[in-house]
Amino acid sequence: MVFFGRPFGAAAAVRLFLLSLCPFAILMMGLMMALGLATARPGAAADPGAAGFLAIAERRSDDITPFTKWTAVLRRHAEQRHRAEGQPCAPDRPAICAFHDWMAFLDRVKGAEPWDQLVAVNRYVNARPYIPDPVNHGVADFWQTPAEFLAGGGDCEDFAIAKYFSLKRLGWRDDALRLVVAEDVTAEIGHATLAVRLDGDAWLLDNQLPEVTAWRTVHRYRPLFSINRSSWWLHRGLSRT
Repeated sequence: MVFFGRPFGAAAAVRLFLLSLCPFAILMMGLMMALGLATARPGAAADPGAAGFLAIAERRSDDITPFTKWTAVLRRHAEQRHRAEGQPCAPDRPAICAFHDWMAFLDRVKGAEPWDQLVAVNRYVNARPYIPDPVNHGVADFWQTPAEFLAGGGDCEDFAIAKYFSLKRLGWRDDALRLVVAEDVTAEIGHATLAVRLDGDAWLLDNQLPEVTAWRTVHRYRPLFSINRSSWWLHRGLSRT
């Protein structure tokens, strides 16, 4: 657990994610080295002083390659989906069984209204157990695909990733979805969640909140950056509007 006694700076960002109970240490260290986050200037498609997806100033880059854990999940999920679609569930294939159960769930909600889809996906994924990576995988930080997570539980980014791919499968546009990496100022740790734009507002599908919740009502999270399949956005050091 990390305690913050002064404004969040580049060095503090590294310490936060090195010591966080929800580990983004390797990601953040790699990002700091690859991009020089303290002075990074992502190519902004929007005015960095303008309100963005989260009603907070942001700067965008379309280069997600430094986020190797995320890009590895994208590749591995595509491979697992291809394999699972051709294999039946069996006792020695827990990830395959989890994948088919997930697909059956998504088939049941694919005709629902968008809001009802958010509620259903949030509840379905949040029913899985929270298990830290050192316990689950024996390593400090491991990002799971939905099939891996749904078969055995996981930590905060795994919940967010499973929700992201669930909504993608239901036909949601990528520009309406973002994984958000934040400082949880209440618990004083790093955290990840999924933010979704619907009806002109941003909504959180969060493993720490029982229901889909409007971002504007949640003040415990201080966003650092957000990401989807095509882009990432820097929020750290930019004010919330």
